[in-house]
Amino acid sequence: MGNKEDWEDVEKSVRKAEEEKLKSYKGIDITEMLKRKNIKSKNNISGEIIKFVSKRLIVIFTIISIFIIITIVWAYLDSMRNAHDIDVKQHIESFQHIKINQIYENLDEGEHNGEYCFEIKKYPLIKFKAIKHFGQEKNDLIDQLNKYLFDNWNSYKKDRFEIIENKNEEGLLEFKAYLTINTYEELIEGTQIIIEFLKYTEEWNEQNDRIVDLWQQKEGQFVMPMYNIYLMKDNKPIVPHSALFQTADEIMENAKQTYNSLISE
Repeated sequence: MGNKEDWEDVEKSVRKAEEEKLKSYKGIDITEMLKRKNIKSKNNISGEIIKFVSKRLIVIFTIISIFIIITIVWAYLDSMRNAHDIDVKQHIESFQHIKINQIYENLDEGEHNGEYCFEIKKYPLIKFKAIKHFGQEKNDLIDQLNKYLFDNWNSYKKDRFEIIENKNEEGLLEFKAYLTINTYEELIEGTQIIIEFLKYTEEWNEQNDRIVDLWQQKEGQFVMPMYNIYLMKDNKPIVPHSALFQTADEIMENAKQTYNSLISE
């Protein structure tokens, strides 16, 4: 056998050996198998990392959620407690800008719910009642103030007003006075009468050391809460003086706009 034949036999032996290996691995190349194994291993590691991070994120999210829920519940309970413990005198003074003195109270034990009686500190002739029920408070201060000032307004024009005066089921005064109008001309005239009344109430306020005390008030502005004195057209109210700090011109303009809205309906 020559060298060439020997070399061919060697090649045949090598090929045969490779074929046997392939058969033993069921036709799968070991290199490819190792490559797949490495990829799978890497995928497993990545999966474990993702699982680890996900678990930590879930724990962090749960802690944050619990903290937020506790904060909201605590704030709600705190507001309920504050509402339950409302100071009636302070509450009225803050909203009405009028200093008051308490005369008496008739309350249940523990909860401090019931009836309070007050007077205006700078003008004790005007007395009013307040009712407290847990976090709610009602009073007839504005109605008593409106009634007193309207009754003491020395003007023949007030005889043109219709008066609504009664006590509700809780014993609080309800007082209203209105002028009935039908035409635009009557609107202008009626609004001017209301402005005259408002000027009287502002003068009364100044003469009594500013019972309603608002430092932001500018010259020509009305701050007395006379919202229960208004006009009536077709059983629908027109309230010219509907907010603090309005001037006479703004009150007249407000009346005109409300009137125009009513007749355009």
